[in-house]
Amino acid sequence: MSTVEDAKVLPQANRQPPPRATARQSGTAASTAWGMLLLALCAAAVITVLVGQLVGDITIAFTLVVTVFAAIVVAAFRRLEG
Repeated sequence: MSTVEDAKVLPQANRQPPPRATARQSGTAASTAWGMLLLALCAAAVITVLVGQLVGDITIAFTLVVTVFAAIVVAAFRRLEG
């Protein structure tokens, strides 16, 4: 290395990480809400059967589960409103 070449030093570029891919939404808010409602109804049916087996009376179990899930739905809508 008997000779040294002139080198031009460039300022370091502001390197930002590449933008992350955002999660793709599969549907609108309304379709997502209906899906969650359907899932909640299925869960209520399963819990009704389980509580009915535990208590021994399906009518009492149905009343208890419907009351609890109605309270959850009312609380969720109140939370969405404000």
